Amino acid sequence: MKTILKKIQVALLIIGILIVSSANAVNFLYSAETSFFKPIVGQRYGIEVEMVNMSQKDVVQILIKKLGGSAIQVDSKVLKILNSQIGNIEVKIEVNETSDDPTIDWSKNTNNVIEVVTDPILYEQIEPLDQALELLHKAGAKGTENSNPVSIQ
Repeated sequence: MKTILKKIQVALLIIGILIVSSANAVNFLYSAETSFFKPIVGQRYGIEVEMVNMSQKDVVQILIKKLGGSAIQVDSKVLKILNSQIGNIEVKIEVNETSDDPTIDWSKNTNNVIEVVTDPILYEQIEPLDQALELLHKAGAKGTENSNPVSIQ
């Protein structure tokens, strides 16, 4: 089990770098499936993607356009997309808890790191997520750092 998890982590790390950071993103489903592992039937993956260069609202609009669902404001830093084709998705403004002052409007800061966090999804649901991430990339999203833009939850 540790070997499979390690292969999945490596595959998703490489996937994130290719999708979020690369100007020439590739279809990671094909690469991951044929190069790193065979999907495990019923296995679910929680995926977190960090990006900069886009506003939280723009990210939400693109995700809803591709994956469906509707957005609700959870708090000053979190918008949640409900009932998308891959389940619920949180789109968070990551400020590393620099302040808990509720009067700060973090959405006005264009330098925020935006995190897209999925509920645990099945392998076959990764393809529509990949397509949505490609749209974010084309709209200008960039990875926060080349070494760790994606992590498994």
